[in-house]
Amino acid sequence: MTEAIRAAMTRQPRRVAVATPRGETTCGEQLALAGRVGAYLRQDAATGPIGLYFRAGDTAAAIAAMAGVLESERQYVFLEPRDPVARLRRIVADAGVRLILAGEDLPWRAGPRVVRFDDIEAAEAHGHLAAGPARGYLLYTSGTSGTPKGVIQEADHVRFFAEQYRRRLSITEHDRLSLVSSLGFDAAVLDVYTALVTGAQLRVLAFHDNAGHHDLRQWVAGQSITVLHATPSLYRKILSRRSGPGAGDLRAVVLGGEPVQPADAVRHFELFPGVDLYSLYGQAESTFNALQRIDPEHPSRTINLGVPCDGTTLSVDAGHGGRPEVYEVGEIVVGSRHVAKGYLGLPDLTAEKFRDGGYRTGDLGRFRPDGEIELVGRADRQLKVNGHRVEPAELETALAEHPAVTRARVVKYLAADGGEALAAYAEVPDERQRAAVAPAELRALLARTVPAAVVPATVHVLGAFPLTPNNKLDPARLPAPGEPGPGDGPARPMTERERTVAECVADVLGVAPAGPEASFFELGGSSLSVIELLHRLEKTTGLTLSFKDVFEAPTVAAMAARLVPATDSTWPALTRRPPRAEYPVTSSQTRIWVQDQRTSYNVLASVHVTGGLELGRLERAVDAVVARYGILRTRFARREDELVQRVGDRLPAGGVQVERVPPDGDQEAAMAAIERRELHRRFDLATGPLFRVTYVTGVHPDDVLMLSMHHIVCDAISVTIFAEEVLKAYAQRNPLPEPALQYGDYALWLRDLRDRGLLEPSRAYWEDKLKDGVPALKLRTDRPRGPVKSFGGAVFHGDLDEALTTRALDFCRAEGITLFTLLHSATVATLHNRTGQTDICLGTLAAGREFSPDLRTQIGFLAGTLALRTAFRADTTFRALLAGARAEFLESHARQLYPLEQLADVVPRPEPGRGFLFDVLLVLHDLDGFEDRVRRETGLGIRLRDRRECVAKFDLTFNFTVRGGRIGAMVEFDSALYDEESVALLWRRFAALLAEAVDAPERPLAEYGGTVDEEQLAAADHDIDFDF
Repeated sequence: MTEAIRAAMTRQPRRVAVATPRGETTCGEQLALAGRVGAYLRQDAATGPIGLYFRAGDTAAAIAAMAGVLESERQYVFLEPRDPVARLRRIVADAGVRLILAGEDLPWRAGPRVVRFDDIEAAEAHGHLAAGPARGYLLYTSGTSGTPKGVIQEADHVRFFAEQYRRRLSITEHDRLSLVSSLGFDAAVLDVYTALVTGAQLRVLAFHDNAGHHDLRQWVAGQSITVLHATPSLYRKILSRRSGPGAGDLRAVVLGGEPVQPADAVRHFELFPGVDLYSLYGQAESTFNALQRIDPEHPSRTINLGVPCDGTTLSVDAGHGGRPEVYEVGEIVVGSRHVAKGYLGLPDLTAEKFRDGGYRTGDLGRFRPDGEIELVGRADRQLKVNGHRVEPAELETALAEHPAVTRARVVKYLAADGGEALAAYAEVPDERQRAAVAPAELRALLARTVPAAVVPATVHVLGAFPLTPNNKLDPARLPAPGEPGPGDGPARPMTERERTVAECVADVLGVAPAGPEASFFELGGSSLSVIELLHRLEKTTGLTLSFKDVFEAPTVAAMAARLVPATDSTWPALTRRPPRAEYPVTSSQTRIWVQDQRTSYNVLASVHVTGGLELGRLERAVDAVVARYGILRTRFARREDELVQRVGDRLPAGGVQVERVPPDGDQEAAMAAIERRELHRRFDLATGPLFRVTYVTGVHPDDVLMLSMHHIVCDAISVTIFAEEVLKAYAQRNPLPEPALQYGDYALWLRDLRDRGLLEPSRAYWEDKLKDGVPALKLRTDRPRGPVKSFGGAVFHGDLDEALTTRALDFCRAEGITLFTLLHSATVATLHNRTGQTDICLGTLAAGREFSPDLRTQIGFLAGTLALRTAFRADTTFRALLAGARAEFLESHARQLYPLEQLADVVPRPEPGRGFLFDVLLVLHDLDGFEDRVRRETGLGIRLRDRRECVAKFDLTFNFTVRGGRIGAMVEFDSALYDEESVALLWRRFAALLAEAVDAPERPLAEYGGTVDEEQLAAADHDIDFDF
């Protein structure tokens, strides 16, 4: 190493070697400084590693000191000035430091001797280097035992890493490399020593000076950086800037320290086309293991570890001693003679992590079919926060040193600004001590102990940690960061407002809350019943809650505390307006109008009616409903460049069409043919009517009332409302009252929101979330995907058994979550199990009916499409996945009114034949409520008929229901891609994985098998490990 540095520095002594905000240092000056240090240390009798204490502004001197220590055949340990004094003292003692070279006075009275760098007297250097390898350095990282641990690395190994880095990136003396991290951080090793051995310039970012990195993109261009090395978190600050200078001299960007996301790659090539992007895999224990060049033609593909360094192997140890199967998850092992020598003073840990000529990283990975290794998570609790390696145990040990704290927990979460942060939880059982312990006090304790970069953003003091049924800590039930912890006081009587909330809950659910801490969801509430609760609260109290409020604070007390006056809203009221000849169309209607040019887009509902219906009376009932709802008399027309909807006064012609099924034929085939005809019926949007009522007789055991409607005038809820209204009108002699709102009023209200800019925050949210595109779901198909979607569809019906349904519903109540959250998470887990992907976007529909009580029974296209993007790791537990899915749903649901189709010019275009944002839709329907309500209010015996036909708008659509004590699903699938047998198998895997998850939600996702009966039998008979 030292010979290579000397050779590079002497070639062009006047060339700039290091440039910092304070000035530039030439190669000759750096060499002279390093020589002074080396000569001084060779004459000094101090034993042990040399401590180096330099602030960011003295980077050039610090680098010279590092090179000088290596030249003297010593070992150095860098002491980060920003670290707390207590941590620095601990490192000095652990390393056995006897001498510290410092750029300034130390902030504490150190035991070792301290020599100021500027005071080192010039000494004549030896004419030749001493024999034997240079020692290297100690690098302290966060430790699982609660104290930092020192990684021992030799200089010759660092020389190897720098040479590999140089060769992979073709770095020469004409390059300008970046240094954006602290010298005590392992990422700096490559930047510093590659520059020193090649003669390339090292440009230092004043990273700890707020003024110095206000615009990173400007800094990169202004410094003429050619190779930028940074963490993905830091690089995203550059990518987040929509304007700024171009790439300048930049030719390569290397990202390491944490996983690179496909969204990072997509954004990089948008801003800097022609600039290579690399993902680097390495650790403090093995600085540089592999490099992956990301293909600019396919930036959204999964980013693998890449090509290993020369003489380096990367393998996956699945724990069974044999070669792992494709997609089988195991620990990544680095095989190389250049890994660190171990951990200072920790022989047991060294023996555990460094064996058989390699290093066991603790990272989880798996081989892909192409032989590449994909990183999927961690085998332990180690975290990476904005590129910093964190062992939660170190922080938890520091918190437990407080006399009142019995134990602590530290977790990572996504902060409101999109960055990563830590949250700490301290258990203080004694009530008196708990009242005296402030979170700020504990945070200050940590700030005195651990580096500032890893001090938790929030600290919660709890009386007791939530536990699993096995009496283990349940992290998923810890309070969300920023939210108050649960109260620990004795039960108390409800206040007047809480009693009012409890009465409304009882009216909606039929179950009276026992106290102020009773949870709406534990009592059986669902996302649909939330809407009814919101309307009842406003009607009863004149106060309002948001949909999100109920999910975030579902107890009676919490909901009562969040109630606000209804007049506080800045949105215009949704009210009835004078009738008009024309109404604007909504964005969703415009989308359907465009799609109607390609294919039929109808919604269908079929109802078996016990005893049948009298035809004339049925026709009068249909006429009565059409007279009440203007949307059923609506036509669409072009006026100049604008599409409008026109509501007619007269009832559309058509009446009720009667079909007779021969009693001796194949009735199911006959009904399927009728369904297929109605689903594919081409309605004329310009003339109407845009619905059709068909009455089918001769069907065993009951006649069928079938309603088909064009999607432009309805959604899935609306078609059941239409059926319900017709049956009510049939059963009642008196005319039904006119609705308080018409769909045209809703369309005008939406236009008002748009014109006033009230949807802009939602637009910004969706644009920021989706601007880089979403990863395509790589679920295997039975046939190749064509360039154009076929819309040809088929239907599969599946049910969970009653036992699993009961366990699932009980699990929801115990966890305080909705059934939708459970089904969404189980679907994500199943797709992860089948694809290995850890970033999955599914679609769902928001009912769009909570904005007014009068929308609950409105017919029209109110549903809003949501894109639920869930990112996680293979070691994420199912309970943690539930929490993430719930948060994602609430964030998206709050922005449901912004039409996602308006982002078509912002979001990267998907692959041909795929959906705009997702290929799988997930919807939970409340059909039991429909059937019970109609039976109760009309006296008619009815039941919904299971549909056998569909138009496949997506690859897969899961229509979940709870009927007859069972969770079931009608799965619509694209028959051009899938066979029914494949969809049936996927459903069975979903059921198997759901059963595993509700029984053991604390397990990591990678541990769920999702295997079906025949696979389990094969595994038992033939010792086969099915891992997908």
